[in-house]
Amino acid sequence: MTDLSELIERIEAGENSNKLDVLIELAMFKPDWAWKSARPNDAGTKVIFTTNGGTENTFRAWDWCDHRDATLAALKAHQTKG
Repeated sequence: MTDLSELIERIEAGENSNKLDVLIELAMFKPDWAWKSARPNDAGTKVIFTTNGGTENTFRAWDWCDHRDATLAALKAHQTKG
């Protein structure tokens, strides 16, 4: 797993990539009533979520890099909970 501090630094440096979006999506993931786990696909460009019933679903990550202020706030809040 990527360190939250590293993700924050990459966003602050202006990096904008789908692979970074995937890393942030995985860092922010919390299992809930529907989804038990998340992992990147082999290319690191999409997220594979697994339901509590064992079904896998592949999705694009949210565009975290396009929403820098909200992303930084979310990562920093997630970091302090850690």
